[in-house]
Amino acid sequence: MIYIFWSLVLAFSYVALLSWIRKYWRQSTEAEIGDKYQPSHFVSVLVPIRNEATNIKSCVEGILNNNYPKALFEIIIIDDHSDDNSVEIVSSIEDDRVSILHLKDYLQGKKINSFKKAALTYAVQHAKGSVVLCTDGDCVVDKNWIRHHAYQHERNQMHFVTGPVQFHLENSALAKFQSLDMLGLMAITQAGIKSQRFYMANGANMSFSKAMFKELNVFQED
Repeated sequence: MIYIFWSLVLAFSYVALLSWIRKYWRQSTEAEIGDKYQPSHFVSVLVPIRNEATNIKSCVEGILNNNYPKALFEIIIIDDHSDDNSVEIVSSIEDDRVSILHLKDYLQGKKINSFKKAALTYAVQHAKGSVVLCTDGDCVVDKNWIRHHAYQHERNQMHFVTGPVQFHLENSALAKFQSLDMLGLMAITQAGIKSQRFYMANGANMSFSKAMFKELNVFQED
C-alpha cells in the first residue's frame, strides 16, 4: 500500500507542476517591435567555439544577415583551443564586423574550471557594444534576433534578457527526445521568470548590458 500511496503522490505532484508551468506558458505574448523602431545601441555578439567546423559558417552568416543596421553590431568569435579548422573557416569570411580572439592568449597557461565563462569575460573586454549578446557556434539565429534583444535593452531598459532555444534537424529518436527535453526546459525557464520564483537562462540566447556585467564582476574567477 505504501508504494501505491507514494506513486499517487508523485503522480498528482507531477500533474500539479505541469499545470503550473502551463499556466505561465499561456500568459506569454510575442514581442511586437514594429518597423518604426530605429535601433541606436551598438551590439557585440559573442560566440565562444571549440571545434565547430561543421556549424560555424552558417552560424556567423546567419548573424551577419540579421535585420539590424550593419554599422551597429560586431561579431567576436572566441576560439577555445580548437584543433580542427574552425578558425580558418571564420577567417575566410570577408566581413569587417567579424573578429577572432584566442582564449589561450587570455589564459596564458592558467588552469581554470569554466572555459566558456573565461571566453565571455575575455571577449567583453574587447566588446565595443553597450549591449553584449551571446550564442553558440552550433546555433542558427532568426533574422530579427539582434533586433529583439536590442529593443528590450533600449526601450524597456533591461539589463539582462534571455530567450528560448530549440533543436532542429532531428533525424533520430535520440535527437527527438533531446528536442522534447529542451522544450520542457524552455517552458520551465519561462514559468520561473514569469512567476518571479526562479531564474534560468540558456547561454545560446542571452544578452546583458556591458556596464552591469563590469559592475557585478559576475564571472570573477570561476
